[in-house]
Amino acid sequence: MKNARFDPTVPYHIISRCINKEWFDLPLADVWNIFSTNLKFAAFAYDIHIHSFVLMSNHFHLLATAPHSNFSDAIGRVIEMCSRHMGHDLGRINQKFSRRFKRTRISTLPHFFNAYKYVYQNPIRAGLVSRVEDYPFSTLHSLMGKSQFLIPVEDETFLNDTEGTLKWLNELPTVENSDAVRRALRRREFSYPALKGRRPHPLEISKL
Repeated sequence: MKNARFDPTVPYHIISRCINKEWFDLPLADVWNIFSTNLKFAAFAYDIHIHSFVLMSNHFHLLATAPHSNFSDAIGRVIEMCSRHMGHDLGRINQKFSRRFKRTRISTLPHFFNAYKYVYQNPIRAGLVSRVEDYPFSTLHSLMGKSQFLIPVEDETFLNDTEGTLKWLNELPTVENSDAVRRALRRREFSYPALKGRRPHPLEISKL
């Protein structure tokens, strides 16, 4: 993927899975520390603006902006280094991730809020926690002061209305709406039909 294909003015949703959808062979806490170190490096070395990050058992979700159109280099480097670190810890040389990753351009505020909510609700949908802030392998957990703050996060959504954002994040959408967002995040450009009964974020309402 060439850097010119990326839009430096808007955020993207990035997802990458383990090869063959296998699970990590290390404890997830160790994988989280490896990703935290390398995302911190990418944020400063490539000037990547990270908005949210959630690590699951065999994949990750990232919302970020690349002002210099260098997502391919930055995310490719993160994936390569994380695979290398995990391989070193396991005594293996196999690549854990494919260097290719899926990305979706998010061009509007409503689309961003839908992607943002979908990312942070992943652990709830997986049945791991009942509230988004309780999942430990998430930048939201760090923003809440529940764990060490390693990944630099630019999250005006949360900081401008912490109480409202948490309440909104813990409100589960309908299955229809959740499926629509999931399908939208499989496309290069985030788009979906009008969602029935979609509840906007409080900040979104204030900007109307």
